[in-house]
Amino acid sequence: MLQQTRPQDYFVIFIASHGYMSPKVNPNGKTEELPVYVLYDTDLENTDNTAIKMTSIRELVDKIPAKKGMVITDTCHSGGILLENKRAIKPVERANNKYIDEMKNIEKGVGFISAADQQESAEEQPGFNNGIFTHYLLQGLSGLADEVDTETRQKDGKVTFSELKKYVAKEVSRQTNGRQNPQGFMTAYEGNNIPLAYVNYAKSAGIGDSHGALNLRVSDFDGVEVAINGEKTLTLERTVARTVNLTPGRYKVTFTKDNASATQEVEVKAGDMKEVDINLSFTKSNEDSLTLEDDDKIEVFLKEEKQPNKEAQSLFCKGVDSFNKQQYPAAIDLFNQAIQVNGGGYTDAFCYKGQAETAAAKYPEAIKSFTEALALRPSDYETKTLLASAKSLAGFGLEEIKKDLLEIIQRHSKISFPRVVLGDVLLSSENSNNLRLAKTHLKQAISANPNDPAARMVLANVLMNIDFLPDQKEAIVQAQKALELWDQVSQKQKSNAKAIRNLSISHLLFGGGRFENAQAIAETKYLLAKANILFCETLITKIADPNAKAAERDILEEFSNSGDISIYTKSSRSNIQEAIKLAQNFPDKTRLALALDVSARTYYLEENVDKAIADAELALKTCANLRKLKNFAEPHFTLYSAYFAKQQYATAADHLQQYISLYGTFMSQDQKQALLEELEDVKRQSGANRKKK
Repeated sequence: MLQQTRPQDYFVIFIASHGYMSPKVNPNGKTEELPVYVLYDTDLENTDNTAIKMTSIRELVDKIPAKKGMVITDTCHSGGILLENKRAIKPVERANNKYIDEMKNIEKGVGFISAADQQESAEEQPGFNNGIFTHYLLQGLSGLADEVDTETRQKDGKVTFSELKKYVAKEVSRQTNGRQNPQGFMTAYEGNNIPLAYVNYAKSAGIGDSHGALNLRVSDFDGVEVAINGEKTLTLERTVARTVNLTPGRYKVTFTKDNASATQEVEVKAGDMKEVDINLSFTKSNEDSLTLEDDDKIEVFLKEEKQPNKEAQSLFCKGVDSFNKQQYPAAIDLFNQAIQVNGGGYTDAFCYKGQAETAAAKYPEAIKSFTEALALRPSDYETKTLLASAKSLAGFGLEEIKKDLLEIIQRHSKISFPRVVLGDVLLSSENSNNLRLAKTHLKQAISANPNDPAARMVLANVLMNIDFLPDQKEAIVQAQKALELWDQVSQKQKSNAKAIRNLSISHLLFGGGRFENAQAIAETKYLLAKANILFCETLITKIADPNAKAAERDILEEFSNSGDISIYTKSSRSNIQEAIKLAQNFPDKTRLALALDVSARTYYLEENVDKAIADAELALKTCANLRKLKNFAEPHFTLYSAYFAKQQYATAADHLQQYISLYGTFMSQDQKQALLEELEDVKRQSGANRKKK
C-alpha cells in the first residue's frame, strides 16, 4: 500500500513494540548487536526469523514515493518483558540510538517522534488504554496540541507537527515526573508546519487560549444527535470518534437517538480530554454500579421513552429481590409474570430472567431469554456478552463464542466486561495460545477498569495456568487485589441493596449471579491460596532446571539462596481455611472439593504428611458425586507424594496409577512417559518392601 502512494501524499507509520539488541556474530568472528523490534511472538533466540530489523524501517521509508510523512514509535528500550507500569526489564538504549541515527539519514520531509530519550524506558499508566506516550499523542491530535497564534492571540484550529511534538514532550515528561522525555525531529524545515489535524471547537465555547475536550463515540448505531447547552453541535455515526474542544467549565450535553435520549452534565478542564461512549444497553446508569468508575471516562446510556406499566415494574422489582437472595426459581417466575403483564417487550426483565436461568444452570432457557432481549434491543452489547457467556456454559463451540466476543470487543474496546468473559471462556480451553490471548484481554480489561474484581480474579486463574514463574508470581498479586476489591463490592452491595432504579450490569454479575459476594470471596480466597502453593511447587520443580528461561532465573536464584517458602505456605493456609469455611455452606460442593485439594497440597509442603493425606482423601470423597469433578486427578498426586514420603509404596503406586489414568490425556508424551517410568520404580520399591517383610 505504501508503495502505491504519490509524491504529493502524506504517509504515517506507527510502531508500538519493544526494542532489543540482538547479538550476532559477524564474518570476522566478533559479536555485534543488531537493533530489532520484538513482536508478540518473537523468539529472542531466533530473531532473524521472528523479529523485525529496525533498519528495515529506514529501507521502507526510502522506497515510499510520498515526499512527506511521519514515523511514530512508542517503543521501549528493553528486552521486552513487562514490569509493573513499564515495558522494560533491562535498558538496551543502543536499540533506540541506532534507530534515531538511521532515521536522520532519510532525505525527505519526514517527521519522527519517539516515545523516550535514548536512556529511558517508555512507561505505562494504569487507567490508560495505551502507553503514556500514545495516550498524549492521541490527545494532542484531538486538538489539545493546538497553540495560540502569537499574532491573533487565538488558536488557529489546526495541529501541526511542531505543535504535536512540543505538546507530547511536555505532557509525557510531566506525567512521568521527568523520567520519560519524547524526542522528535523533522528532516525538512517546512514539514514542521504541515497540519496533522483540524480542531472542532464548539460554537458556544468560543476559541480562547485554554481548552479541554470531549472525545465522543457511539459503537453500534448511527445518527446520535449531540447538543451542548441546548445548541445542536454534531451528529455521531457508528464507530467514528468525534472530538469537541471547549473552554473550561460545566456543560449540559444531550444525546438523542429516535425515541431514546440522555442528558449528561460534564465538567471540562483545561488540558484534559474526557472519553464519552454512548450506548443503548441493559445498563441505564453507572450511578449505582457496584464497581468504582474511571473519572476520565464517561459512559452515557440512552433511556428509551416507553416504560413498562406499573404492575410489570412492581413484579420486576420483586423478581430482582429474589434474584439477589439467590432464590432463582421464584425470580424466574416473577420475571415471566412481569413480561406477561407488560404484554411482552420488557427487555430488562428478559435480561434478568436470562441471568437467573444461567445461575440456576438452565442454559438453553437463558440463551432463549437473552435472544428475546436482543430482538427488542439489537445493539445491546452487554446482553450480547451475557448470551455468549451462556452459550459457553451450554457447551457451544469455543471458536463461535470467541468470534462473537471479539466482534463486541472490536466495537467496545474500552469496556472491560466483554474482555473478562472472553478471558473466562478461553481459560477453559487449556490451550497455551488461548491462555496468552486471555492474558492480553484481561490486562486490557484491567487497564479499562482497574477496579473490576472479576477481571483480576480471572487473570489470576489464567496466569496460574501458564508455566512461567513471573506469571505465577503475578497471579498472587492479582488474586490479592481481587480480594480487596470484592470487599469494596461487598460494602456497596449493603448500601445499594434496594437500588435498582438505575440498572447496572454489575448488579446482574455481582448481585445474584456467579459473582455473588460470598461465592466470589470463597473463590478468590481459594485462588489466592492456590496461587501461593502453585508458585512454591513450580519453584521446587524448576530449581535445578537448566532450561529455565532468563526471566525465571532471578526468582530461582533468590529462592536458592533462602530456601524459604514459608511466607507462601502461611498465606495459602490462612486463605484456604477461610475458603473451606465459606464453601461448606454452599449447596454445590465443587468449591469445597477444590479447596480441600489445595489444603492437602499446602499441608504436604508444610511437611505435615498425615494432614495432607486426610484432606486429599476428603477432597476425593467430596467430589465423588460431582459430575464436574468426575475426573479430578490432583488429590491422587498429593496422596501419591504423601504415601511415598511415608514409604507406603504400594498405596503410593495405586494413587500414581489413578493420576496417570485420569490426567494422562492432558500430558505431553514426554511427561506421561516420565511418570510411567516413575510408577514402575515405585512398584519395584513396593515389591522390595514386601520381600523384606
